[in-house]
Amino acid sequence: MFIDAEKEGYNVKYPRVLSEEHKKLVSRAGCTLSEEHKMKISLALKGRKRSEETKKKIGLANKGKPGWRLGKIGVYSHSKESRKKISLSLKGNTRAVKKA
Repeated sequence: MFIDAEKEGYNVKYPRVLSEEHKKLVSRAGCTLSEEHKMKISLALKGRKRSEETKKKIGLANKGKPGWRLGKIGVYSHSKESRKKISLSLKGNTRAVKKA
């Protein structure tokens, strides 16, 4: 597939000259975020509703991909022998929360 760069609005003039401000911004691109900053981002995004258009785009992007659980064995990923050992080790376990 050929894209006409000038028609699509891409900047094809090289070498590209960056301002000092832009260089500083780009240089921070690989920095790791602090836990506090991650929490602020998380709180800002919570409760955000996706538009129907966005939902359709996400659905189209995922068409043809396998489901997230495909190939997962789940609870029974241990062999029968391993499950028996786990069961025996948990017998008489008093850590379980009892309902009053």
